[in-house]
Amino acid sequence: MIHDLQRQIHDAETRLQNSDYAGAFTAYRQILAAYLAQSPTFGRVEWVLAQRVMELGRLFGEFSLAENLLSALRQRATVHGDAYAADYAAVQHV
Repeated sequence: MIHDLQRQIHDAETRLQNSDYAGAFTAYRQILAAYLAQSPTFGRVEWVLAQRVMELGRLFGEFSLAENLLSALRQRATVHGDAYAADYAAVQHV
């Protein structure tokens, strides 16, 4: 899973560096969705992927996407007992 994740992120970053913002946005959304579906734990990977999706989403007017992601991350952090991450998501959501 890790090597596949690294390859997918590398491909998405290559799209971003080549100014293929729509392709990078789509790729990162798919990576994040797949990672969240497969990962039983909570960690930094979710935050990094979510931040990238939210940044790219702004370019395409996907402002509610950031709100939804932050809400989901806050809930996931709470379920996994990470009060700091839950609070961070709440602060970012404001």
